Amino acid sequence: MKNLFYISSSGSMATAWISKLLSSSPRIKCFHGSVGLTPTYDSSLALEPALELMAEYAKRERIDYAGCVHLSAQHGISGLDACRKKDATFCAFVRNPVLAVDSQFQERSRSFQLTSTREQVYSSMLTSVPDLDKIVDPADKSSLIFLWCAGSAIGHYLQIEATRYKYFKFEDYTADYQEVSRILQFITKGELSDDHNINAAYYSHSKTNTHRKSNIGVEETWEKQWSQTQKAIFREVWRHVLGSFDRPQKIYPELDSLLAS
Repeated sequence: MKNLFYISSSGSMATAWISKLLSSSPRIKCFHGSVGLTPTYDSSLALEPALELMAEYAKRERIDYAGCVHLSAQHGISGLDACRKKDATFCAFVRNPVLAVDSQFQERSRSFQLTSTREQVYSSMLTSVPDLDKIVDPADKSSLIFLWCAGSAIGHYLQIEATRYKYFKFEDYTADYQEVSRILQFITKGELSDDHNINAAYYSHSKTNTHRKSNIGVEETWEKQWSQTQKAIFREVWRHVLGSFDRPQKIYPELDSLLAS
């Protein structure tokens, strides 16, 4: 099936909302991660088997376009090869990494459990990023959560920024229906540029903030909400992930001044 699509995201980008929005069209089914694809939620589901499940669903339900947004195991461009193999359309959602990290951190802090698997992952992160072990206390649960969120959001963002693949900004598609129309046009390879059902759903089911306690801006989050430890973690993870990446485009150029502060 050629009418498959995948929208990469690191989370905290209104992905549950937009999957419902796109699925309001009788011609489209957009899954939110593995929800509805597998009998129970599977955070480790890879994109290639997910695309196969989507194709089966589309054939069974006679849906013209099937895809998903935000598979937990496929951030950044990690799902690109699977999209090429299945002739699926690939694009990404991005959000200012400071706000993405903050949103993920607030959400994860509510229900975080330090399992043995996570402990191994965190230990690996602490040793792989230079000087991070001098900043993060392994016994500090809050710093470990923040570190995980920073690694996820920054890694996704810098891969998309560096590779020039098609992206859509959270700040645009949550505020302007025309940007949703552009997403629709892209994932359907130009076949659809609007849909009455999606339009109606957009204006009747507004996005609500379910992760952050308050909707404040980037600078206020950085200066007033984050501790010095959190800022240091963000900087070190940014430098480590950036590595030798060229930055021919800067999606959020305002980050430079914050990182230098």
